Amino acid sequence: MSDSASLLTYKVDNGVAFVAGVLDENAAPSLTALAGALAPLEAIVLDSAGLKRINSLGVRAWCDFMKLLVGKAVTFRRCSPAFIDQLNSVSDFRADAKVESFIAPYVCESSGKVFYEELTIGKDIKKGDFAALTGRRCAECPEPLVFDDLPERYLHFLAIL
Repeated sequence: MSDSASLLTYKVDNGVAFVAGVLDENAAPSLTALAGALAPLEAIVLDSAGLKRINSLGVRAWCDFMKLLVGKAVTFRRCSPAFIDQLNSVSDFRADAKVESFIAPYVCESSGKVFYEELTIGKDIKKGDFAALTGRRCAECPEPLVFDDLPERYLHFLAIL
């Protein structure tokens, strides 16, 4: 587990590391401990669906963490919107990792409720396929959901995969 003083937590289960909380100036010790827990593994899946916020010092800590995983097959799964923002902005954030899936934000314009859906790359969406973001319906009413970001901006990371 992670240091209780940090707002970043993790759990490793069968080669999948679930990272949650805030990636900030307090994250480095937790990420170093996580790298140690992952050291025996050759293939690693990092699930970031629980990451809510990332600041610039958190980006630096993450990039340092990714350097500790060099030589391992790293896959990102369920990338949170905060994680996607960094994938789109910082080239070293991904390092050599593969992106398997991400969390897409949607809003129901009728109810105002926000929904999140996991999309798998190659199955649910492909590079440049912005139309794949449409066609989803609100779970609470029959209205269509609207993708809650600019597709070209949010999916920019697909262009560099």
